[in-house]
Amino acid sequence: MNIFKTKSIVVDAFTINEVICDHFPIESASKFYPSWWKEMPKSFLSSDQQGMQIDASTIKRCRGFIDLYSTGFIIPLWADMHIETRDVDEECVWKYSTNGMPSMVSHPKSQYGNTFDNFKHLKIITPWLMREKTGVQFHFASPTWSNVSYLDGMNILPGIIDYKYQVATNVNLFMPHNRIYHIEHGTPLVHIIPITDKEIKIKCHTISAEEYYRIENSRTYHMSFLNNYGSMKKAIDKKEAKCPFGFGKG
Repeated sequence: MNIFKTKSIVVDAFTINEVICDHFPIESASKFYPSWWKEMPKSFLSSDQQGMQIDASTIKRCRGFIDLYSTGFIIPLWADMHIETRDVDEECVWKYSTNGMPSMVSHPKSQYGNTFDNFKHLKIITPWLMREKTGVQFHFASPTWSNVSYLDGMNILPGIIDYKYQVATNVNLFMPHNRIYHIEHGTPLVHIIPITDKEIKIKCHTISAEEYYRIENSRTYHMSFLNNYGSMKKAIDKKEAKCPFGFGKG
């Protein structure tokens, strides 16, 4: 028996929209197994070179697939979303099925060069902020298996993030020119996978707009022109170091 029980890591997610928190919460990835996978049989009859038929496994038994959906949590889309990328020189246009949703923005090409000239960049500003106290890192990834309809063009860009030194959950995309996407509410948008063997718990909260923007500003305030993340991290670590027990408000 392990008397030194490992404490779980809690990730708190905040939104000002009660409907989103109630109907489209951020939840364990295990609740988002694709319907096509659920309907897949566990085995099929495979013929070998001698004509014998033997049971063979399908992806329904794939350990890598099962473990993927047993890890981390998923942000589902909170309303129907329509995106048109249009021509090379035109801006992306977008619309939600409801009003009051966060905007979408594009980064200038000067930030990522000419390598992606065949694509449009778009950043989906989500209605969620996250906070976590230990600084554990997460792999921010595309829920590819859940989005079969968009495999030919909607590229959700991966990265390594934390929710101690930053709070945003925005989703960056590269999409080909002249495409139209209509994505339904509830669609898995991003899979956030912890880089730790500790148990991760996600808790969703509805908070006031005032508190939401206070949390947002605490990590998005730009104290430097370059490497603001590094400057923010240094400032937070310095503040926490002043406490003799290493506790900080984060």
